[in-house]
Amino acid sequence: EVPAHLRDAHYAGASTLGFGIGYAYPHDYPHAWVRQDYLPDALVGSTFYEPAENGREPDTVTRWRSRTADPASTREAPPVE
Repeated sequence: EVPAHLRDAHYAGASTLGFGIGYAYPHDYPHAWVRQDYLPDALVGSTFYEPAENGREPDTVTRWRSRTADPASTREAPPVE
């Protein structure tokens, strides 16, 4: 089941169902990255992909690790423009 904060909240009554509440729009954050849950609780911790050591995969792993370890990527209020 899709987490409530990721569900469509663009219609009347969606907020009363809890849809969209707490969602952080990644493009409002530096590097279009924000730490938030995207999986249902039942799937948290599951492995869906194991990177290989060929092609661009090592670069992708390095970038992923830097983002997930970066304290600046934690969920804070987006900058006001």
